[in-house]
Amino acid sequence: MKKGDYAYSYLLWYGIVRFIVEHFRSDSLMLFNLKSAQIVSIGFIVVGLLGLAGVLRRRYGKDVLILFDFDNTLADSNGVIIDSFREVFENNYPEIEITRAMEVSFVGPTLSHTFKKYFKEDNVDQYVEEYKEINFIAQKKELKELNNATKLLKYLKHNNVKMGLVSSKMKDSLQLGVDILGFGPYMDIIVGGDEVVAPKPDPQGILDAKAKVLPNAKHFFYVGDTVTDVLAAKASGATSIALLGVKEIREDIINSKPDYIVEDLSEIIEIIKEVI
Repeated sequence: MKKGDYAYSYLLWYGIVRFIVEHFRSDSLMLFNLKSAQIVSIGFIVVGLLGLAGVLRRRYGKDVLILFDFDNTLADSNGVIIDSFREVFENNYPEIEITRAMEVSFVGPTLSHTFKKYFKEDNVDQYVEEYKEINFIAQKKELKELNNATKLLKYLKHNNVKMGLVSSKMKDSLQLGVDILGFGPYMDIIVGGDEVVAPKPDPQGILDAKAKVLPNAKHFFYVGDTVTDVLAAKASGATSIALLGVKEIREDIINSKPDYIVEDLSEIIEIIKEVI
């Protein structure tokens, strides 16, 4: 059931019943060879049918804003990220054994945060540049979208929903991924991690994007795949949608109590249908 369907169903039902009942009345006002009440009933029927078909509903999408994280939310990029980190580690600190727990920790935080955690801080910029060079090549060869990403974006665009990306990924790398996957035409704004002072879970990037695109959004969502994304959404006042992906952090995401939990991007269509 979509928002407004009960009202449209009532108009359709009432219009049909009233049209039939008026046929048996003898005291009705006539107009164009039809009873005036039957003409009104036809209007109710038309409005009900158009409403249930969604024709009268699309304009409401203009009040809706949905912002996305990028990696492992719209892009199937975790493998590319982990492999890029592995190569930087092998080039600089081959003695460090990379565990699965470390691989999971690579996805989400900023590059600087990760390299400061494992390497000497005075070389962080060097490691970031090395990572980006490796990662850019890998993205061009291997980056793919998550299942149903384009399907979701097309649905949102068709229904006039405003969209954007807010990621901890540096803007040039984020833009490259967007261009490779062809997501640019769907996005009203793209915010990279190097464009904000404080990264997620601070809500700055989300709030900045909202202020620039649809500051008075009636319905406001943020979609991500980590606890950090859920916390950032809550701090910004957005309705949080958590996409379950990496199995090691699924329980943590559930315990962070997002407003919605989905296993596939196509499930978000049903969530948005409730408000447009």
